[in-house]
Amino acid sequence: VPGLSVKVALSKNNNLTYRKIYDIKPLLYDFGREGSGGRILGDLIGSSLSPDPGREKLVNQYGRFSSYQFNGQISYKKDFEQHHIDAFAVYEQYESTYSGIALTRYNYPVVRTDQIFATSPDPLNQSSDGSEFESARLSYVGKANYSFANRYLVSASLRRDGSMLFAPENQWGWFPSMSAGWRISEESFFKDNIGFIESLKLRASYGLTGNDNVGGWLWQEQYGTDPKNGSIYLGNVLQSSLYYSNIPVKDLTWEKSKSYNFGIDATVLKSLSVSADYWTRNTYDILGPRILALPSSFGAALPAQNYGKVDSHGFELEIGYEGKTNFGLGYHIRGNFSYATNKVVQKDYASNGLPAYNPNGKPTNFVVGLVNTGIIRTQADLDKLPSGYTVYGVDPSMGALSFKDISGPLNAPDGKIDSYDLDVISLKGNVPYTGGLSLAGYWKGLILEVFFQGNFGQEKLYYDLQARQADLYDIPWKHWTDSWTPENPGAKYPRAYEP
Repeated sequence: VPGLSVKVALSKNNNLTYRKIYDIKPLLYDFGREGSGGRILGDLIGSSLSPDPGREKLVNQYGRFSSYQFNGQISYKKDFEQHHIDAFAVYEQYESTYSGIALTRYNYPVVRTDQIFATSPDPLNQSSDGSEFESARLSYVGKANYSFANRYLVSASLRRDGSMLFAPENQWGWFPSMSAGWRISEESFFKDNIGFIESLKLRASYGLTGNDNVGGWLWQEQYGTDPKNGSIYLGNVLQSSLYYSNIPVKDLTWEKSKSYNFGIDATVLKSLSVSADYWTRNTYDILGPRILALPSSFGAALPAQNYGKVDSHGFELEIGYEGKTNFGLGYHIRGNFSYATNKVVQKDYASNGLPAYNPNGKPTNFVVGLVNTGIIRTQADLDKLPSGYTVYGVDPSMGALSFKDISGPLNAPDGKIDSYDLDVISLKGNVPYTGGLSLAGYWKGLILEVFFQGNFGQEKLYYDLQARQADLYDIPWKHWTDSWTPENPGAKYPRAYEP
């Protein structure tokens, strides 16, 4: 049949892995310290084994992973007059299995070497573990493309995916998508009146996708054991027991994302190209726990449910220019810029939680902390603080930071800085802006290209308390030299941490 083609593909994968962990206590040497600051190493005065690890051990791990994927595709293409049709249907099947075992032996009675015979034969110094899992997915995919006179473009696809991770009645999901384009520059009214734009296309698309990466078997009752330490006494002997580990969720289903995209592509004056997109995405049925909405006295954990919602949107812009010199040297300049952000629409929030930690209406990576009101630079600044003012129980002192007193146990400011005073200090935990620039030159088969890429606009929390406790031999950050001291009360940063 003209235009009809069939393709079949099968791939098989087998991986055998072996890993050895040889975990022993290294020998540490102790040297005397000399000099006024004790920073000069002197003579060797002794040695000892490191306290870490707590128990020396040798671990042998073996694993076997096997998978296959089978694909069958039938395609059809046809051109008649100004019409073009391109369609295909795909069948896809995937399965995988894994089994692994680990043997651990502790302590070395005589000699340390990475061999089992050198470890302790005592049964109390031996342990083993193992695991198995399997996964499977089945998909049917159909797609059709149609164009007329190279001006009107339409594409539609439909996926039907099945996953073994869900209950039988919820294993299958339908995921459609559709796009359309209009080459407006091919219309006579455009060609005859606008000569400096060689190509202009408007396009739009819609798509629904699914995600089954939600853990497995949550729709079934599950039980756990405690085989190593035991959890119940029968007489005077501690025995293992079986316990109920989850409440099943029969209606667990796919996480879904509904996306819309609107774009424009143009070529101006034969050398300048512009492409712009605006997109929105609504992700819903996100799997999440619901225990946060219950008091701790409930006595059990509610199962995860498909209830979360997150909205995202952004735009992308790419501009390029291509040219050629009289010497045969060709070149191009391309730049791109994008912006993206999101907002949590629905996510569980503890019934008695602090308002700052309520994720609803905020980006996914918002930052919570105390609100800094400045450095306590002078005794006058210290005297202005309320009587009994403390920061997590620590009395204020010059050179330290002071913070905004927002609330307290009685829902009112109480003159004490603690977790009740936490607030959102940044909504820019994600990277909102990205950009890139590509510069290239080509001459007689030689190509030189330079590419720059970066992102900006994100705010991160710098945990200076830990950094200022750097090791004795670390090189300190330069900005620490502008920390508050009695001689430098106008410094930019508070005083260095005092252990």
